Amino acid sequence: MITIDIENRKEGLVVHLAGEGQLASSRTLQESLRPILDVTPKLVVLDLAQVTFASSLFMGSLVQFRGLVKQQGGQVKMCCLQEPVATSFEMARLDWIIPTFATLEEALAA
Repeated sequence: MITIDIENRKEGLVVHLAGEGQLASSRTLQESLRPILDVTPKLVVLDLAQVTFASSLFMGSLVQFRGLVKQQGGQVKMCCLQEPVATSFEMARLDWIIPTFATLEEALAA
């Protein structure tokens, strides 16, 4: 199961994700991220510090969300990826699609 907490900061929206990004979590993720598109954010940072597993469908949902934000002129970044999630994103080469940063502060500043 995945939990989502959205924080509004002056630099942009921070989406704190926690739990396991399994198949069943992907629908919850998509439904929770959809309302973000209504505010047309310029920056969304996905904080994955508390995500312990990321399935391919979960990762695909994040890439799809990034595409929708980009269509609106915004940008999506990720931060705080832990093992084994960081390796999963690197092996799928998704760190090339969604810029990844070590800390939340770096992601907000870049």
